[in-house]
Amino acid sequence: MFLGRGSEFRFVCSHGLKRTLTLEAAPIAPQFFDVEGHIERLTVRAGERATIQRRVTTSRLGAYEWPALRTRTAGPLGLAWWPREVPCTGHIQVVPDLFRTHAEVKSVAALGSSAGVDIGAGAEVLRLRDYRAGDPPRIIDWKATVRADRLISREYSQDNGLQIVIVVDAGRSSALRSGALDRFGHYVNIAARLAQFAAEREDLVGLVVYADRPLAAMAPARGASAVARLRALLAVSRVERTESNPLYAATRVRSLVRHRSLVVMLTDIDDASAQSQLAQAVRFLLPKHLPFIAGLSSAAAESMAQAPAHQWLDPYRSLAAQEYCIGRWLPRNTALAWNARFGH
Repeated sequence: MFLGRGSEFRFVCSHGLKRTLTLEAAPIAPQFFDVEGHIERLTVRAGERATIQRRVTTSRLGAYEWPALRTRTAGPLGLAWWPREVPCTGHIQVVPDLFRTHAEVKSVAALGSSAGVDIGAGAEVLRLRDYRAGDPPRIIDWKATVRADRLISREYSQDNGLQIVIVVDAGRSSALRSGALDRFGHYVNIAARLAQFAAEREDLVGLVVYADRPLAAMAPARGASAVARLRALLAVSRVERTESNPLYAATRVRSLVRHRSLVVMLTDIDDASAQSQLAQAVRFLLPKHLPFIAGLSSAAAESMAQAPAHQWLDPYRSLAAQEYCIGRWLPRNTALAWNARFGH
């Protein structure tokens, strides 16, 4: 199953009796699964099958065993009911969600312009050659110039691929519910889809999962195999009951990649106590890397902040929602100030 995406499940019932069997079943699901649990009455004739269909949505990664189905069957005369638990042998693996079709990836690609890496910003030296009029000073090899007693320039191999490192916050605040999933579930799905999008564009993508320390890391790689490895790391990751420290994550990014990269940090930007550490992490990544910080917003809170008051509690709800929205804007304004200061 894909995290957060609903799937249709069918419970197929059959029996070996020579009579028609009437039974009632209450479909249940493992923990962290949402399923319609109302009781269903079935009439199953001898040698036939009956089906219960339910839509199931999961909100947590991992491997799960399907629990036994609670049923009760009517006696031959219908005067008594006999309870029974019927084992289900289903094994469910919940993995990060992806774009569903190739057309979805292409539609996302059409929203933005193509990006690449400039020569000299991480490209490899292809060869040395004589200086040509108009060569920028940054590509002159001064050591080779001294040895040859004439100006020598480096020629680089052009790398058109962008290098992306996705940093996922798995700290305590990521366990907070946000719609159908917790924040960590949303981060995981975004990371998996971003990796899929990068692979379609032949970009390199890496991963760092952190809480109070780095929990998992993957060096940037290219292609479908990189997406599979990244999803496998995300699938076994869990939320830690500790405060997040993005500075440790930034340190791990600096040690993981050598070339200039786009660092996408998926984290909580509402927590005022974490903003100072987030600011330190951004300063540590700049100017070599380009950090991009993303968090979740609440459409319900934004609408509540502007909603008119009808009851005596409504003004207090509106003030609380306005304070939440202001807290979300402060990190964004701070980031703009960092960009202006460092020229990015």
